[in-house]
Amino acid sequence: MESKNIKIGTYALLSNVSITLFSFIGFLIIIRSFSKEQFGVWALFLAVTSFVEMTRMGFIYHGIVKYSTENEDQRPVIFTTGLVLNALISAILALFLFLLSDILVNHWNTPEIVALINYYVLFLMINGITKYLEYHLISNQDFKAIFYSNVFYGICYAGLLLVMFILNKLIYLEQIVMIQSGAAALTLIFLTYIRRKFFKVGNFSFHWIKKLFHYGKYVFGTNLSSMLLQKTDILMIGFFINPAAMALYNIATRFTNYIEMPMKAISQIVFPKIVSTFNREGKAKVGTIFEKSVGLLLILVIPPSLLLLIFAKPVLVFVAGEQYGSSALILQILLIYSFIKPWGRVIGLSLDAIGKPNVNFLMLLVGLSINIILNYFLIQSMGVIGAATATVITILISTSLSLFLLSKILTFSLIQPFYFSWNYVKEGLRILKFKLSYN
Repeated sequence: MESKNIKIGTYALLSNVSITLFSFIGFLIIIRSFSKEQFGVWALFLAVTSFVEMTRMGFIYHGIVKYSTENEDQRPVIFTTGLVLNALISAILALFLFLLSDILVNHWNTPEIVALINYYVLFLMINGITKYLEYHLISNQDFKAIFYSNVFYGICYAGLLLVMFILNKLIYLEQIVMIQSGAAALTLIFLTYIRRKFFKVGNFSFHWIKKLFHYGKYVFGTNLSSMLLQKTDILMIGFFINPAAMALYNIATRFTNYIEMPMKAISQIVFPKIVSTFNREGKAKVGTIFEKSVGLLLILVIPPSLLLLIFAKPVLVFVAGEQYGSSALILQILLIYSFIKPWGRVIGLSLDAIGKPNVNFLMLLVGLSINIILNYFLIQSMGVIGAATATVITILISTSLSLFLLSKILTFSLIQPFYFSWNYVKEGLRILKFKLSYN
């Protein structure tokens, strides 16, 4: 059983490493192909579309994983019903984007947004199906197929982008979205083929669509609030300053996102594990999983965060060029919340898994309100540094409040995660020593 968990964890981690690697390659090509102002527009576009992706994920992901894990005999029915719900939500989101594009153009004076959104709708529909299939693979703990899928998409996306760059044909931002759509279409075909026997179609069920929707509405609210919490700063920078300032801030946030990739990988394993443990043994055992999960995330996030904190400017200049060297202080401030993020991530997963998504939603609303107020005042007084400061203060306050609330529901220790972190380090060193001595 332990070897199976290690194998699952390895593929989950490799999957996210591959996403990070190919995303980073794409980022290097894009930042060298477009001006700071154009990259700022791209950052704004990503901020808007990330809301869309998070909305769909909120309504679908946790519900599918939770109910597929709890009702294995109903998986074909849940699969078909969820697929219909996924398509409906994608269509509604596409319509919303069309209506929103004109407002964004007038408000931010960025006419390029219209073309980007028009092309993005195709990507939204295709990639939405691929991600939906991955949710079912997660419920079945099949991270091997997800790894293959992510590598395939990354090769297609980064490869096509690189060819366009070498041929000096990468001129318009919408070309990037067209490449993403093509890569997503090829990946959908690939994933369907390699796991065609797994995706079993059943009858459509109004019972399950109601259950998925009602569970998903809270997770949607939570995810939307979480995304707003992450993107409020960049949207308000665009409102109060300009796209060039957004580009500087976006560079810094990209590096923190790359550091958090292992955390996302482990989270995919943690959530179904908490669900199954809660169903079998109740709240008592969930507290222990909470401590172990936080401990593991801390050891994955803290070392790279410390290194980047020390070498922020050289890394930024090497990767993005001298014009982005001034982002170093922004990055260093944002890295402070990387040490807090593991707690917040596992708190949210735990609340959703034990059937308390409404509590998670409420806490994120509180955090979002604090973040908007702080950004409003600090951006106007301190510029982009104010946005980074507002984010760190918000994360500190909201995570502290969430920990207090969770302590009323689950029994856990604030010290124990550090003990587990140290144990993970010792175990890693023991395995390394054994490998070296064996060789």
